[in-house]
Amino acid sequence: MSEVSASEDEANIIMLTWRGKTAAEVAFEEALAASNKKIRITHFDAGRDRRALGEYLHSNEAEIRSADVVYTFGTLTARTVKAFGLKGVPHVFNIVADPVGTGLVDSLDNPGADRTGAKNTVPLRPVFEVLCAATPFSKVAVLFDPREVTSEAQVFQLEEALAPLGKAVKPVRFVPDAGNLSNQTDYIRNQLSDVDLVYIPAVSSYVGQTGLISEVSPKDAVIVGAIEAYVGKGATIAIGVDYSERGRTAAEMVLTILDGVSPEVLPVREVAIEDAIIVIDQDEPRSKKIDVDAIEGMVRVIQ
Repeated sequence: MSEVSASEDEANIIMLTWRGKTAAEVAFEEALAASNKKIRITHFDAGRDRRALGEYLHSNEAEIRSADVVYTFGTLTARTVKAFGLKGVPHVFNIVADPVGTGLVDSLDNPGADRTGAKNTVPLRPVFEVLCAATPFSKVAVLFDPREVTSEAQVFQLEEALAPLGKAVKPVRFVPDAGNLSNQTDYIRNQLSDVDLVYIPAVSSYVGQTGLISEVSPKDAVIVGAIEAYVGKGATIAIGVDYSERGRTAAEMVLTILDGVSPEVLPVREVAIEDAIIVIDQDEPRSKKIDVDAIEGMVRVIQ
């Protein structure tokens, strides 16, 4: 746990992270420091340990429930804080793929609770419209981990997005930590054999498995990641968000709340396709199937 800029008359922000400070938190702190408000940030990182997060919440209950705002990184952290109950303390989440499907808010436009924040995914329909222009495909495999609360919701969203485009969607179950990885590998390889595009949704259990997914996918199937973290580890391309921009967005929302606006009427912030980062791994052989010229104006980073 760490604190910065402490004094008695400052607003108190509790910042809870799951896997250390990312670029989002760095930008979040910088944006708050650059404001005209006096702010104290108390940071706790769970180190990917749900028990540690729960213990911190209960051991520091009084401080947390007297904070001006609580900031959280990721879906699991946000849902844990929701279950803990902040008793009216405003909660700003960040880097959450599906805040409605996971029960964090009633809707993106009207959160309906003392909670709002920023998504880390771009709406799927415009993402796949870009992909349609950049690479030919007809059948998309989408992986899902039933243990992850956002996973199956993303399958449904993908089916909704691709139906008007005339593309077939094939859900493929993959549970990395189930203890039978070798058996699953054969199953996944078989399931992916007839697809020409593989979509890896924003699911935390897949971040360390992108190389395996690439290995079992057809050699001519483009692998699309929902988040930039997948590229360079096996994914061909990702159309996602800039974590630094999300951090600045979350800071802007916190400052708005400190000015007296209730989070329940502060819409969840999405990323328009025009503001997305498109990352392509040019060292990945499948990248040759992508027509970069078709999306040249939108590519922010090419690895």
